[in-house]
Amino acid sequence: MSLLEKSDEEIIKIADPIWANLVKSSNTKDYGDFTKDFSSQMLYGANEVEIGKQWASNELISSLSDAAKHLVVSEEDNMSQYYTNRPATNPRRVSW
Repeated sequence: MSLLEKSDEEIIKIADPIWANLVKSSNTKDYGDFTKDFSSQMLYGANEVEIGKQWASNELISSLSDAAKHLVVSEEDNMSQYYTNRPATNPRRVSW
């Protein structure tokens, strides 16, 4: 079954663990864990040095909360899953 045939709930069950891993590994600045679910195309654009620079220069992306809100947008021929998250250290400030 393709992703386009799945319900929002089924999509969320697939995406939530990936998102949780991104938050956890971003908070611990673990590049290997952070990129473990990336496709080869995504890995090409996410080199370790550049991500390390982002972690070093932006405390917000390494202090994310475990709580996130998500939105699934399904159209005829595509589907997107969006997450919002706030830093655990300053919940009023949006992290991205």
